Amino acid sequence: MQFRPTLIIGLGGSGTFVVRRLKKRLRRLVQGEVPPAVQLLAFDTDAQKSDEHLEELTPSEFHRLSNFPGNVYVTATAKAQNPAIAQFWQYKNLVPDFIQDGAKQRPPVGRLALFVRFDDVVRNISDSVTRMFRSLPGYTPPPNIRSVDVYVIGSSCGGTGAGMFFDIANLSRQLIAQSALEAILQGHVFLPSCFSGTQVALRSIQTNA
Repeated sequence: MQFRPTLIIGLGGSGTFVVRRLKKRLRRLVQGEVPPAVQLLAFDTDAQKSDEHLEELTPSEFHRLSNFPGNVYVTATAKAQNPAIAQFWQYKNLVPDFIQDGAKQRPPVGRLALFVRFDDVVRNISDSVTRMFRSLPGYTPPPNIRSVDVYVIGSSCGGTGAGMFFDIANLSRQLIAQSALEAILQGHVFLPSCFSGTQVALRSIQTNA
């Protein structure tokens, strides 16, 4: 069974859920491990939750962009040293505190996590693209294909995915172009209606979306 080079990136809790469920279905389809042509990535500011109905993502697939004191990165001194954060962090009444268990439905905090862990994100995306086209025992990359299908999946309603969605999509396109490849990009976004009937506070998710 042949697969086109495909990079699937899940952002935040919703995006990570989709990637974990997709991995389980892919493994059933191929009756084994997901082929290297299909790379799965998930970025979140919270840990992977144990769930017997979902496939666990490996350390090369799941990356936690948290465990840092957010307040330290938004001081005037810190922003002077990091123009990228200074350009968007103009939230006088938002205190990020220590970022550990998710962005708590605060998109600016999710975006801050991306900038703080930016080098890790770049390396993880680049490594995934490299693995698609690397010959391995029992695996030969698809020949004469110079493009990568990229799917970015996240929620517009929460904090992590909503905060970094557009940045990750643009970054993925740029990194793939550096490998002389074309990124065929698709975004898949959860809207508030996806969370009706759940425990999520509807007012917050509608405001974020």
